Amino acid sequence: QVPYFICKACGHLNGGHQDTDNYNHALYADEESILATNSSYDDKDLEEFEFRVKNIYAPKVEWLWNTLVELGEKPERLNCSDMGCGAGHMVQAIRNKGFNRVTGYDVYLPNIEQGNKMIGEDVLCSHSIEDVGCIASNVEDDVVTSIFMLEHISDPLEWCRALKTNPSVKYALIAVPM
Repeated sequence: QVPYFICKACGHLNGGHQDTDNYNHALYADEESILATNSSYDDKDLEEFEFRVKNIYAPKVEWLWNTLVELGEKPERLNCSDMGCGAGHMVQAIRNKGFNRVTGYDVYLPNIEQGNKMIGEDVLCSHSIEDVGCIASNVEDDVVTSIFMLEHISDPLEWCRALKTNPSVKYALIAVPM
């Protein structure tokens, strides 16, 4: 049993131990997982999906695009991956902006299926929790985004090392809750 406590610095509920693959699998990957019964990220229809893309993810992509241009890049020539893509909201925002190619990766198959349906193309890929680091090591894209995924994996530092040592990845946009 994991001991939980309220952090004195931020006031958030925290677990007293590092997440394990088994714990994350139970939360995020199984059909009976807590995520499977949580509808807060389900879009009822394409209109809801597009609303979330436009109002939450498009501003992040706009910032990414402008930053890459400032760095001398031509984003329309860059390939992107979104790790922990969920139902593909960030992927769709990146596609809408005009990046060359975008692929999303996530462990929860129902989100992948729903996202591909909303996007109208199979651009989201499902994988096992055990493959999270392998994908970061081997993805062949110029830009990797990861919005609120890092805190959900058992070894975030190893994932960051894998991404850093991947010779294809030039840029990463990583967001974690604060």
